Amino acid sequence: MVDLHHRIVEEKSMQKTLVWIVLSAAISVVGSVAYADTRLVVGAGALRAYNGDQLATGRVAYEWEPLANYWDIRPYAQLLASDRGDYLVGLGVLKQTPLGRKFEIGISLSAGYYHEGSDKLGDELDHDVEFHTSLMLDYLLSPDRRLRLELGHISNADLGDENKGTESLILSIVFSR
Repeated sequence: MVDLHHRIVEEKSMQKTLVWIVLSAAISVVGSVAYADTRLVVGAGALRAYNGDQLATGRVAYEWEPLANYWDIRPYAQLLASDRGDYLVGLGVLKQTPLGRKFEIGISLSAGYYHEGSDKLGDELDHDVEFHTSLMLDYLLSPDRRLRLELGHISNADLGDENKGTESLILSIVFSR
């Protein structure tokens, strides 16, 4: 029984380490954002944002240049990973609009693969394919830095037997060129 407890503790420690390695790697490549208006997003927050049992969560995303011929919609790729091994890898689109000189508001939608970790979020998500929608508010710190607050919802859109979904609340720094 003691060995099982130690194994569980080691597994949780490894999962937390993995989340921090991914976030650290993302921060280290900030200088490699290559195109004129691409962005690297690095953030932290919580899954199950409104439940009593929140999961610490990291987010790394890469946002490509807006598609000028398609209403300036911006494609992106993202990884959301919890400290208990859950993660969601997906592709999506977002649209933002200025709100005064220092703020932008936006919405996003992505679809991706969900891996259930040790915390069994599967009771809420219940499928390998999940959709992540969010509302975001950006505060422009400088021409190449912004602070983003993002409220999201992850759901399987009735692909699984259950479709409770869960919320995310994430604060990010956005690096752009």
